[in-house]
This record gives sequence, C-alpha cells and structure tokens, in this order.
Amino acid sequence: MFAIPILCGAAPAAHPFLESGVPFDPGIPLLENKARGGIAPKELLLPLRWVAVVGGAGLCLLCMAMVHRAAGRWAAILAGLVLVSNPVVTRISASVLTDIFYQFFLVATGLAAMYAAEAGFSAQRTRRILICALLAGCATACKYAGVLLLLPFLVLLLAGLRGAGQLQPRRFYATLAAVCVVTGGIPFLLNPYYWPDFSEISMSGLQADLRLIRDGEIAIEPGVAPPSWVWHLGFDGERKLADDGVEVFRLNPAGLDALRDYLWHAYLKFYDPPYEFHPQTIMPSLFALMRPAYYPLVFLRWQYYKEWLALSPNWTPPEQPRFFRSLRYRFLAHSLEPKLALVGIGVLMLTRSRRSAHGLSSARVAAIFGITIIAMVYATRLADFERYLVDIFILRGMAAAIGAAWILRFCASRAATWLDKMPLPQRPLRFPAPGLLLRKQSEYSSLC
Repeated sequence: MFAIPILCGAAPAAHPFLESGVPFDPGIPLLENKARGGIAPKELLLPLRWVAVVGGAGLCLLCMAMVHRAAGRWAAILAGLVLVSNPVVTRISASVLTDIFYQFFLVATGLAAMYAAEAGFSAQRTRRILICALLAGCATACKYAGVLLLLPFLVLLLAGLRGAGQLQPRRFYATLAAVCVVTGGIPFLLNPYYWPDFSEISMSGLQADLRLIRDGEIAIEPGVAPPSWVWHLGFDGERKLADDGVEVFRLNPAGLDALRDYLWHAYLKFYDPPYEFHPQTIMPSLFALMRPAYYPLVFLRWQYYKEWLALSPNWTPPEQPRFFRSLRYRFLAHSLEPKLALVGIGVLMLTRSRRSAHGLSSARVAAIFGITIIAMVYATRLADFERYLVDIFILRGMAAAIGAAWILRFCASRAATWLDKMPLPQRPLRFPAPGLLLRKQSEYSSLC
C-alpha cells in the first residue's frame, strides 16, 4: 500500500532520507535527525499518511459491518463512535506504519468468517473459508503476528463447523491443510525478499561457503589479505595450503566456534548487524539459496528477543504470568469500557438471534474471533506498547459497543413493559344536562 504513492512519483529525486537509509533516532534533536536523513520528505510523507488514513477509514467501516452483522444497527453505530474516539487508533491511522493495514486485514478476516459460517452449501463454505485464509495471509504479510493470531481462530472456526455437522471429516482435514498453506504462503508470494536469488548462486560459491562453515577455511589468492570481516569480527587464524593445494586462511578452533556462533545469532538477534558484517556478505551463495528460510527465522528471532529481554539487567520479572498481568491491566481496568466489553462478549456467547440454519450464527463467530485474538495477544506479546495492543483496543471497543447497546435495549424494553403495566388514572364520568341533549337533538333534526 505504501508503494503506491512511491511508484506514482511522490518521492523527490534526491533527498538525504532516500540516500542514507538512516532510521529516525529519538535520542537526538529533530533538526539533527532531519539533517542526517532520518525524516522522510514532506512530498513523500503526506501521500503515505493519506494512504494510512484511507486504511483507517476502511477499518472503521469493517468494524461497523462486523458489529452490525452480529448485534444490529445501533451497536454498529456505537462501535464506529468508540473506534474513532480512541486516540491510539486515530494516531496510527495518520502514521506511516503497517499496523493500520494489519488491523484492516485482521478485522476483514473476522467479517469473512461470519459469512463463511452461514454459507448454505459445503462448496460455498469452503470457498469462503479460503477467502478468510487469504485475508489472514495478507495480515501476516503486514505483520508476522497475523499467523499467530488468525491461524488459531481459523482452526477453531473449522472445529466449530465440524462439531455442528457442517463439515465432513475428509473435507475438514483438506480445508484445514489448505488454510495453513494459504495463510503461510501469502507472505512468500507478496515479498520478493523471500524468494531465492539464483543469479547469486554458484556451485563453486556453495562449496566455498560450506567449506567455511565446516573447516573455517577461506580460499584466498596468493599475496592477497583475507577479507576485512575476519579482522572486524575479531577472528584469528593463519595462512596455510589446503589438501588440494589451494592457499587458504584457516581460522583457529576458537575463531571457527565464534564464526558459527555469530552466524547463528546474526539471524536470531532483534536487530541486524551492520551491513559489512552481515552473513549475506560473508557467505553470499549459501544465504541467497536460504532466503526462503528468512521468514520462519523471524519467529526464532522473536523468541530470542523475548529471552534476551527477560535476562537483561533492566528487566523486572513480573509477579505473575504475563497473561494474567495484561488481562488485569488492559482488560479489567478501572474504566467503563472494559466492563461493557465483558457484557458484550457475554451477549454474543449467549445470544440466539440471527442463528443460521446452515451453520454457526454470526454472533457466535464474532465471540470466537474476539476471545481467540485477545487470548493470543495476551499469551504472545511481550511489550506493553500501545501500538502493539491496538487490536485489543479495537476488539474491546467493538464488544463494549455491543454491551452498551444491549444494556440500552434492555432498559428500554423494561421501561416499555413497566409503562404497559402501569394502571391508567380513573376519571369520573360526566353526563351532559338533559336540556343540552334536547337542544342538540333539535339542531340535528333541522339540518336533516
């Protein structure tokens, strides 16, 4: 989405931001960031923000559509008001971040699942479920957390349909396999950096790369110094002649162990090492072949970052598991919206309205969606940054709107019942005087 204004020529021809590639540093003044190229030019930044605003507007409409299908029109209107009044959602809707598009596809998956659950025919239901997997893959392409949140939801959806007798065992397992393949395969199709670059692969290069990992030997030309990364990374060794007569620089055992440790941790670290020390520079052929493995390694890097952060001296271990700590602070807070959200989830779980004759009701699917996403966020997210919990704010606002609408509808129905049962005041009957009745009768006779 961000590439659209860039391809349309919104970016200027020359700018420090486009040439340096230096990220924004919050620890230095704004003018210094701008001088070193840490701030995008206005000609590029404004169109990118407009794209994000369009994504935020689409997210609001999707939330309203989802709530409308689950709980009615008034709940949808309240959900839209709650969403646009949330400062975190409005802030990321005007920022050049992928979060807003991730949330867009996240809610779109839930809305598509509601349509899939109410499909009338088995083939139609399967097609709609595959559309859900396609949207989940798009969310995963925006942020890899999409597969952690949406794949469990789709598995629970298929299990619910299977339990309701809407999917036969063979079709259930085939659809489950297709959902996993589509959800995990879309990021590879949309990101060319995950494709192997065969132009950089050669058999001699692969042999040299494997030789470096196995024996710590780097083939060099006579009289030529070893690569600079050997000294930059602090490795030590000596020049020798290999068994085939080729002059090599052989790392000592400690240097070989350090190289292997570096190559492993370079993938698992939260941030990449400098470019001149990148493994792709050290072993180009092997890493050009292993580019499809970059995406699965993201999850290893994420797990490594969690362990590294938990062991750092600045990290204070929580008194209780993170799931319950986040549940207490983020959902059971001392405000009205979380309480209404709990009411809304209860209404969705117990409602009998809009039950489909072909599958699960929209309300039940919405409840499964919300509970699954919230549980997976609390179970997998480590940082409590507001930007990382936007999906919690969105789902909580939607549930709060449903709970508020149900409370208002319940109070209105109770008030109407009370008014119907309230006795009317008895007024005494008044009869007109006999002379007035005779005068009215004579006037009527004259007119006839």
